[in-house]
Amino acid sequence: MVDSGHRERTIYLHLASLDHCAVCWKTGSNTQELRICEACGEKIYCSQKCQKSDWENHKRGCGSTDRIDLKSFYPLLCYLVHLNHLNGPKHPALEHKILGSPNPNTDDDYHDLLSFPDGKSFKLIALGDEIPSSSEGTYEWWPTAMSTQVRERLRNRIIAEGHLLAVLLAVCLSLASEMYTTTAVPEDEKPLLQYSERRRVRLAYQRTPIADFGIAKGRLEHIVVQDKLAYFHSEKEHFMEGQDPEDHYWIYFTTARGEELFLECGMGTFNMGIRVDTDAYANPRFYMLTLGKVYGFFHDREFRRNAPIFSERRTTLARFSMLRDPGVCQAIRYHDPGLQWPGKAGMLSLMDRIAGRTCSQEEKELFLKFCTTNSFILRQNIHYRAYRGFPSSPVVDWETDPDEKTCEEKRKKQPNGRTI
Repeated sequence: MVDSGHRERTIYLHLASLDHCAVCWKTGSNTQELRICEACGEKIYCSQKCQKSDWENHKRGCGSTDRIDLKSFYPLLCYLVHLNHLNGPKHPALEHKILGSPNPNTDDDYHDLLSFPDGKSFKLIALGDEIPSSSEGTYEWWPTAMSTQVRERLRNRIIAEGHLLAVLLAVCLSLASEMYTTTAVPEDEKPLLQYSERRRVRLAYQRTPIADFGIAKGRLEHIVVQDKLAYFHSEKEHFMEGQDPEDHYWIYFTTARGEELFLECGMGTFNMGIRVDTDAYANPRFYMLTLGKVYGFFHDREFRRNAPIFSERRTTLARFSMLRDPGVCQAIRYHDPGLQWPGKAGMLSLMDRIAGRTCSQEEKELFLKFCTTNSFILRQNIHYRAYRGFPSSPVVDWETDPDEKTCEEKRKKQPNGRTI
């Protein structure tokens, strides 16, 4: 058996688009005329004749590919996002008693709206005395909540708030480093530095390979004041803004046929309560706790058809690829992303570039911490092929408030608010 000699990991890129035959370079009048190799999903041909003529060259690198449909896989990514929020620093609003009565769709709800001279507006959550950690989310934490459901929803929104770039970047980097460094290893070589044995593992959407994914940066549109949170502790005289919809991030995917998809996991804190059940993905064998329903929705062609308004609720300002950025490819050469990772300098530089500022030391340390956990969970899923048991149609629901109102209804009722 030959030692393949690959001591460093490599990202194996799929073709960016299905635009020409690998043999004769013929282009189809539409991409449906070009066929993908059924075994590997990595090469494209215009005809069976071209595919047969290329077999001698292609067979050594062809191998087998586990193609995972993104529709069945995305809840695991949502799980990782929520896990990262739980593994981050606890939000001060969860460590202090909630004062007043910031219940949704009530007179108090509108009274608690604040406007600032710089044009920003928020729904203010007043904080009181510290509470023990065991009281988080209980009556002691928020005694005036109109119901347990309302109390739990506010808690969920607060948990999902903050450090969004660090959270999503860790998920994306871990996915690239654990899945897209796998390749089909011939029988006469040793599979080194991949946990899929001899298999290549890739994401696909309705049998079309995912050619790229990464972080999209932009802003959310039409977020009303009632759905933006801020916090004030009068005794400590401390004010803290919540998550900013003008500085928003999500994960984009592009198929080899050019179809755009995205995974949104950051709108829960803005009262957009679409959730996916992740219990079927939490494998105790991998030390995964059950987290139940978590915020996140997969914006694919079905979602676009059923809820077209969501396409209008975001403006994309920039995209940052995890598969095609040379700096990411360089960083992933080193094994085991995490706190002691030799490739971290390049990724921390990318983090600053995505944010458009120098990220804080806390943000960077959280990103590296999240990478350690996310990489481990994805690695175990890939090694044991746990994805073969994932539901083909995830369970999705919508977390709502009593007397839930649309954004337009909230906007019509919205007063100018108190000015600071």
